[in-house]
Order: sequence, then structure tokens, then C-alpha cells
Amino acid sequence: SGSGKIHGDVEAESIRINGTGFIQGEVSSKQLKIAGSSTFGGTVKADGIDISGKAVMEADCETETFLSEGKCKISGLLNADQVIIKLSAGESYAREIGCRHLQVTCRKGMLTLLRLMPQPVLTAELIEGDVIELTNTKAKTVRGNKVVIGPDCQIETVEYSGDYTCDPSASV
Repeated sequence: SGSGKIHGDVEAESIRINGTGFIQGEVSSKQLKIAGSSTFGGTVKADGIDISGKAVMEADCETETFLSEGKCKISGLLNADQVIIKLSAGESYAREIGCRHLQVTCRKGMLTLLRLMPQPVLTAELIEGDVIELTNTKAKTVRGNKVVIGPDCQIETVEYSGDYTCDPSASV
């Protein structure tokens, strides 16, 4: 709940960070809950990850369920069954996202609506999944079966094998 650093690997049933945390090594846990700010130097593996603060992952992230309502930066691959990202401020980033279902939504605060802060955005090189629903996303390649490109998206290439819809305000 305060500030802590771990210079090695962590294996635990549950990890909860409410303050500032830094784990230099690999992380393996059933549940990982971040309500403060944290940085992970190695691969993060958990059954469920819940971020309501800020998380920086300098390697890959592997989980069944990934929920982010804050900011996240994943320098490697985010591999998950279900990914729900609720953008609220600033830029979130994942180099690659591979999942069964991805949903990116945006909650614009008063400062964003008054144009005092930039719109929140998710930036990615590659997004792959069975069902992909995006808003406020910038990506080079989006590949999926059912792809929904919503408002304020800038996508370089979309590849789909099933259904595809695109909001008129999006750039593909």
C-alpha cells in the first residue's frame, strides 16, 4: 500500500498493489490487481489482471482475463482470452495483442471534453483476435473474424474473415 521494490521473481496466489510497486523479475500469480502505479521488468503471467491505476510491463503479459481502466504500457505481447480496456486518460500501448475477444471503449472526462487534455488512445502495432471491437485506437494491423472499428480509430490495415463494420469517423 506504500512503495516497494522486488529485485527478483515473484510467485504468489494473489498480488495487490495499491501504492507504487516495482518488480524486476518474472511474475506468476492467480490474481494481479493494480490500483496504484507499478512496473514489471519480466514476463507477467496471471489468471486475471485488473488495472485501475497505471501498469508498465517491459516484457510479455499472459492472462485469461485482462481488464484495464487506467493506463497500461506493454512492450511485448499481451496474450489473453478476454481483454477489456476502458480508456480514460492519456495513451495506453501494447506492441501486440492476441486474444479471443477484445473490447476497447473510451470514457472521456471533463478535461478531455473541454479539450484541456488529449483524447485517450490505445496504440498497437498488431491486434489479432476472434472478435475485435475498437474505439479510440491507433494500430498498424488489425486481424480478426468479426471486426468493429468504432469512432476515433486510425487503422492502417484491417484483415477479417467474417463480419466487418467501420464508423464513418474512423480512418482505415
